Amino acid sequence: MQLERIVRGFFKVNVLGMLLHAVQEDALAQMSQPLPFATKIYAAFRLAVVYPLFLYSNFSGYIDIVIAVARLMRVRLPENFDRPFSASSFIDFWNRWHITLSTWLKTYVYNPLLVALMRRITSQALEPLLGVVCFFVTFFLIGIWHGRTSEFVVYGLLLGGGISINKLWQIALARGLGRKGYKALAKNLVYIAFGRGLTFSWFAISLFCLWSNWAQIDRVYSALGAAAWLGVWMAIWMSSTVVLALWELLRAALLSIKTSEGPVLTSRYARVVYASALGLAAVVVTVLLNQPAPGIVYKAF
Repeated sequence: MQLERIVRGFFKVNVLGMLLHAVQEDALAQMSQPLPFATKIYAAFRLAVVYPLFLYSNFSGYIDIVIAVARLMRVRLPENFDRPFSASSFIDFWNRWHITLSTWLKTYVYNPLLVALMRRITSQALEPLLGVVCFFVTFFLIGIWHGRTSEFVVYGLLLGGGISINKLWQIALARGLGRKGYKALAKNLVYIAFGRGLTFSWFAISLFCLWSNWAQIDRVYSALGAAAWLGVWMAIWMSSTVVLALWELLRAALLSIKTSEGPVLTSRYARVVYASALGLAAVVVTVLLNQPAPGIVYKAF
């Protein structure tokens, strides 16, 4: 099992990560070239969509390897990812992405800050808003934890703003629809799908501040203009809504194929074949392209 996880992590880093990084570099180069407008639109779409996938492949791939090696040495490390792109909201996303960091901040920032505010502000009507304030402060700190430049300050504002708006939206729906109505809406598959796509899109927007500087951001945005970029983001929202929903349906369908021992997809034999195929693909791609794996992105933070 641990060897399978090492192979999976190696594949994420050396194949998926490398290919996605190459796509991002190509899209970034096209944004500054005198190409047709439609080509630049497609390049902008790829530039925005690919980096979240690259970051996940790179970061979770190295984490897979580290956790598996530690388990072979009888050391149990905490999980750091739980299918984050399946999250239906930005709040849910941060329960699944970089779990160790978000859990630490929840324990040592969010909870103490919320308790301190509730001791000073005893109004029950304001209690939900105190949670919004604490969310914003906590996720703003996540942004500036990554770096001290103005790009990371904006990154923190986008994270804090996104999760605060998400919380305000939940509060408004709960008040407007009632508890039962809100729970029913939260289980609606269409609502979940659009929420999943919006979550991915907002995360992609915020990550511009993580991988680039103001000069690069100005260059890529100036290449299209505000109206075209708005169209790109809407296209990302719609396409990620559809693609991620189809992915969830496909995964559920595959896991529904069962034997007496459980799902076929997670059986020992299926996992051996799966790991062997990934390992072979990783070796072949690495040898043919003769490219080193991208370094772990989070080593700089």
